[in-house]
Amino acid sequence: MNSENSEEDMCTRLESTFKIFLRIKRPLLCVGVLFLFISAGFNDLAIAGNNKRVNTPVITPNGGTFSESVEVRLSTTTKDATIRYTTDGSEPTNSSWTYKNPFVLNSNKTVKVSAYKKNYKPSRTVSASFKINRGDVFKRGDVNGDGKVTPGDALLVYQYTKGQVQFTDQQKKAADGTLNGTITVKDSMVIFDYSLGKIDRFANFGDANLDGIVSGEDATAIFNYFLNGKTPTPTHAYVSDVNADGVITPGDALLVAQFVKKEIKEFPTDPQYGKGDVNQNETVTPGDSQLIEQYLTGATVLSETQEWSAEVTGNNLISRVDSTVIFDYYLGKLDRLPIRFGDADLDGKVTTIDADLTYKFFLKTVNPSSTQAYVSDVNGDGVITPGDALLITQFVNGTITEFPVDPSTIEPPVCGNGICEKGEDLDICPQCLQEPCPCYSCPKDCPNGL
Repeated sequence: MNSENSEEDMCTRLESTFKIFLRIKRPLLCVGVLFLFISAGFNDLAIAGNNKRVNTPVITPNGGTFSESVEVRLSTTTKDATIRYTTDGSEPTNSSWTYKNPFVLNSNKTVKVSAYKKNYKPSRTVSASFKINRGDVFKRGDVNGDGKVTPGDALLVYQYTKGQVQFTDQQKKAADGTLNGTITVKDSMVIFDYSLGKIDRFANFGDANLDGIVSGEDATAIFNYFLNGKTPTPTHAYVSDVNADGVITPGDALLVAQFVKKEIKEFPTDPQYGKGDVNQNETVTPGDSQLIEQYLTGATVLSETQEWSAEVTGNNLISRVDSTVIFDYYLGKLDRLPIRFGDADLDGKVTTIDADLTYKFFLKTVNPSSTQAYVSDVNGDGVITPGDALLITQFVNGTITEFPVDPSTIEPPVCGNGICEKGEDLDICPQCLQEPCPCYSCPKDCPNGL
């Protein structure tokens, strides 16, 4: 037998053997291929089978140039989809920040957004660039307009908060060192520290990642500063130290988390921190209102610190109005303390500008915040009318010396239905004078027991 025939016979035998192998092993091969697909990820298979994609998110506004700051909203028409975004120009992933509420940008940012839903393909990524051109309007911190930020600007802001000087609209914007829309002593402090070089930009306390909004991501960032020993920039460290003890600790992260959950409304760095907390238990409850009621009837005496906490209406007088305001703050009818009735623009004093703004609230050309609506209702009838604007004008002119929201006529706040567990017809438990009756009954863990 020659070599050519031997090679041909061998090829024939191999071909025949391979065909037999395919007939026998075909089911096993199918199982193997299926296993490989499963190994690649069951969810990917489900998505491929579903072939649905989350609808492309929408960024509102879709970028542009803004003079001060801009509120950004994200949305998608796919129900129950999770929106993820970045503000540093990086591509969003399934582990990027979760969008829950509108956020404010105070500096140039590129926002990129994707949306995700189980068993759906991720949406297409969209992006928008935002430019904050503050130079065309004002220079933050330069309140006196001399071209630089100095301790003199901080002093000017402090004088403004005490009613010693007046500001133009441009000065008010420049004085807002904490970027929160109001001017307080805290802004004076921040501008002063900026002039000393302690920080290199203006930002709000708690905004640890400096993205313009205080969120859960900031609490995580602060905890990571502490946990990993990562050294933040001076400005990051400055705004992260929300309890003002000079160091970054888990306590700062906890305070930011509580702020995000609205369990607290201010940080200890705020000069007004403690207003309304008459019993000094680090929270504002109806028990603080009750303590004021006891003080007004002579049943108890307040310390100097407690008196400062109890006076929340800016008139240097502790009255039943303070008791009611604290109670309403506890209920969420207003979002800050102290307040001053008639101070519609929340700048700390009552002027004809407040009367004009109150009238705009009535016309609905300007939408007030909950606190603005609260202080503008100076006649206490529950609505904003031209009558409120007139009363504010009369107050400014000296025709009247106080508003109809009068301490002599206002009723004290009531805790629940006033019925305690043992049937006592009281607003506050006798054993827990500084705590309200939760859920209309005395707490089980009263110090003296019930």
